[in-house]
Amino acid sequence: MLVLSWIDHMLERKLCAEFASGNRKARESLYSRGGAFSSLSSKIAVAYCAGWLDSDLFHDLSLLRKVRNGFAHELAPCSPDAKDIREQLENLKTPHRIYSDWGEVRAAEIENGIILYSGDKPEETQGDLALPGLFALKMGIPAVIGVLADALQIEIEGTEGSSSAASETGGQPAGGAD
Repeated sequence: MLVLSWIDHMLERKLCAEFASGNRKARESLYSRGGAFSSLSSKIAVAYCAGWLDSDLFHDLSLLRKVRNGFAHELAPCSPDAKDIREQLENLKTPHRIYSDWGEVRAAEIENGIILYSGDKPEETQGDLALPGLFALKMGIPAVIGVLADALQIEIEGTEGSSSAASETGGQPAGGAD
């Protein structure tokens, strides 16, 4: 998942800014193979222990890392719609900050397509549908990225070239990157 490269990069930029003292060789050793900040897992753990991430964001970044590793190490084709992956993605905690009905959105068939709803099922629906894991991926990941950028105090470049802090966009990344 490409988004984990973004997360890794964001964490590395914050770590580089915080650990800017010492000589270049010493700093580079932190990120080299076997270094303290060489893996995404260690960067997430350091960021959490430094107080940059709250427990929900730590949970979600760890969960996404595990999903990514599942994709990377599985011989069979993987999909966000696979039951185990979809269930993991539905357990994201951070999107609750952005979407008041996160985890409660349902899908149902209507005459000419589908409808997404929360609360009571609309009368015009014909049958329930399972929301694909791609929905959780496309809706949840931007929320996680926005909250992470805000927590790390990183500005995100908008699609029109304007720079804005994640906090100025309600925690969502500018440009709605996914």
